[in-house]
Amino acid sequence: MNTKNKTIIAIVGRPNVGKSALFNRIIGRKKAVVFDEPGLTRDRNYAEGEWNNKEFLLVDTGGYEPTATDNFFAEIREQANIAIDEADLILFVVDGKEGLSSIDADVAKIIKKSQKDSILVVNKVDNETIKNSSYDFYQLGFEKIYFVSALHGLGMSDLLDDVANHIPEKTKEEVGEGDRAIKVAIVGKQNVGKSTLLNTIVGTKRVITSEVPGTTRDAIDTEVVIDGKRYVLIDTAGIRRRGKIEVGIEKLIVLSAIINMERSDVVLFLLDSSEEISQQDAHIAGFVFESYKPCIIILNKWDKVEKDNKTYNNFKHDVEEKLKFINYSSFLTVSALTGQRVNRIFKIIDELYTQYTMRITTSEMNAIFEQITKNYPPPAFKGKELKLKYITQVGISPPTFAIFVNNKKLIHFSYIRYLMNQLREKCGFTNIPIKILVREKRK
Repeated sequence: MNTKNKTIIAIVGRPNVGKSALFNRIIGRKKAVVFDEPGLTRDRNYAEGEWNNKEFLLVDTGGYEPTATDNFFAEIREQANIAIDEADLILFVVDGKEGLSSIDADVAKIIKKSQKDSILVVNKVDNETIKNSSYDFYQLGFEKIYFVSALHGLGMSDLLDDVANHIPEKTKEEVGEGDRAIKVAIVGKQNVGKSTLLNTIVGTKRVITSEVPGTTRDAIDTEVVIDGKRYVLIDTAGIRRRGKIEVGIEKLIVLSAIINMERSDVVLFLLDSSEEISQQDAHIAGFVFESYKPCIIILNKWDKVEKDNKTYNNFKHDVEEKLKFINYSSFLTVSALTGQRVNRIFKIIDELYTQYTMRITTSEMNAIFEQITKNYPPPAFKGKELKLKYITQVGISPPTFAIFVNNKKLIHFSYIRYLMNQLREKCGFTNIPIKILVREKRK
């Protein structure tokens, strides 16, 4: 992540002390999945935050267990260590209800050894009784201690005022916003190689990869610069088929993945080319369609496929047939593991983003619209004539058009689909979704 001009604040602590709740409270939205199960946050989870006009990057880490031997907890510890190394300030979170533990003491030693600025945050302090029983934490030797309830927002203002004091004022050179980063969500069912693709792009072990389905639970943001352009890659949790979503954690994970798709500009939808396109893939394609985001359908693990001169066309035809409602999407075969054709992804992202943010003047639109409707006039409905008045573009991301008619009840959905396909072809919106709104032009 490009952290050059922002202070990095890492949230560290043993499992289940409320780190993700604190993360969500600080950034003001539910980005991290919050559930009462130790080890739920596995990767470093980044988000931008602001307090007192000071901007920073906040990092939520997995629960830190210094002596853990289990593979997953060892990986979590590795990720937490990376976050500590990256951080300018560490928020060390402990549980005020449970009191001081030996693991807290061990984590405290590691933080102090890093010699980074740090603040001890005693969480889950909902009342004075809990606060009065939490003074044992002073023996950890931290100069600054705050008693808060991340869940209820108690004590947060004082904590964030102190956090802001650790953030230097921006220089004149840093005040300008610069070019906006394009946000790219990586989605797909479990174990199709989303995290491997992200790691290949970044060139480092940014997120935990595993053959165990469901390794990635939270959405992870990583900023990269490719050929001088900024992109934020969002690695989302593997989405299960709707009927298989368990109550609780899995439901939250799917919701998180959908929300993070919504906040993206472009979606990379990964399929496993070594498997048949499944009903599960079709459900995910439905989420992509409903999000109105431009999409690159990426057939990953292409290196595992036995090929002849018909293989590519057969695969593409299969995708277009089974995922026909997003068949406007771009299409690419890659191997995330070997890096084959991964470099082509960003050229396509740029092309899609240009289309996604393109605006056409009303005069140009109506000239195109007149030709389209002249070639194929709208059919009459129950003997009544539909009159098309004019069209105008009312929005971008996605491009959205309002068509004014005499009676919107007279326009059939098949004719709207015709107009949509024609507008894509004539206006240069070839590979992206567009919206059409039908409005009545009254006398």
